Amino acid sequence: MKPDPEEVKAIEKSVSDIAVFFTANYPFLFIPLLHVNVYASYNIEKIKASQSSITINPKYWASLEKEEKRLEIAHQIMHVVLLHAKRREKRIPALWNFVCCAKANQAVEDLCGAAANYPTIQRLNVLLGENVEDYSAEEVYNILVSDTHASATVKGQVEEDLGEEEEDAERVLVRKGSGRLPGEAKEILIEARRFSEITKKTGTLPLGLLRNIDEIIEKKINWEEFIRAHLGEEKADTCFARINRRNPDLPGYEGYDTRFIIAVDTSGSITDKELSVFLGVVKNASKRGKVVVITWDAASYKPFVVNSPIQVKKQVEGGGGTMIAPALEKVLSIVTPFDGVVVLTDGEIYDYQETKTQRLFKRINEVAAWTLFIWTTRKRNPPGWLSLQLQIKE
Repeated sequence: MKPDPEEVKAIEKSVSDIAVFFTANYPFLFIPLLHVNVYASYNIEKIKASQSSITINPKYWASLEKEEKRLEIAHQIMHVVLLHAKRREKRIPALWNFVCCAKANQAVEDLCGAAANYPTIQRLNVLLGENVEDYSAEEVYNILVSDTHASATVKGQVEEDLGEEEEDAERVLVRKGSGRLPGEAKEILIEARRFSEITKKTGTLPLGLLRNIDEIIEKKINWEEFIRAHLGEEKADTCFARINRRNPDLPGYEGYDTRFIIAVDTSGSITDKELSVFLGVVKNASKRGKVVVITWDAASYKPFVVNSPIQVKKQVEGGGGTMIAPALEKVLSIVTPFDGVVVLTDGEIYDYQETKTQRLFKRINEVAAWTLFIWTTRKRNPPGWLSLQLQIKE
């Protein structure tokens, strides 16, 4: 049975009112809403997001209060524009849906201060026994699917089904979008972010929402600027072993210089050009602060402190296979909370998916001041690390 015209008209009016509300209060949400198709159908239980549309059950919609409708639309918009349906691929639907609902809820709550009644990141943190707020949806899913107890707990808890567009002869178009989704989701996110900044209704977008956006938009980061921003920053801690010149009853200050630990992939898959660029990164860093280099292939070689750019190339070892776990173990053995850690690689790492390797990535990220994974060929996203591609010009 198709929804009757009055029901469709009521949904159309409320969605239009929500668009006006978003323009005035949450402009970031207004732009994606312009591009989303909205349908009405009795063939879904409540409300559903797919790759380019939101489908609403009229009776469910009529049961909601005004604020609940706003939060529902905000939640579904996040699913569409963050490509949750498209990114599911061959993952287990029940687990992927749970993770994406939590991610969408996090984004809405960060932006609006409230969210619809869906799973939360806090719930996932408890289930998984670790803070996954900074992880991508794919990273959280991988952790969840490897935890048998947590997986069994969340299955069936989410009624939504994030998938491809389905044929539904009885659904009725309520509001037509631009047709730019899902293909131009990145561009729409950029437009939404700019519109939000121009209107300045809500100030700077929350970090949680920005992390969700960055899962779709690959940030272009200048590594030289990153190095300048993070190397040589003086850190200080208090210690009674040091005399406080202003007040002898208080501990004095003990300074720490930020150290840069760089793990350089020197395996056989690394080209001469890539190695040259990697050494350029190390040399650049060595001019600005204390740098410890660890070269690795199938094994990890002895760390050495770089005192001058000239010595870097002389001490490079390697040329074998690509196993990163030994290098990460060496990094973990020397890293401190004042260190920044960088991995330079082409991304072709044989043991990347192994549980031990993933745990080492997590542990280093927990200990270090910051972590950066730079790749040239194959994209990798270690849990909690900032990942960026280094373009190699021929």
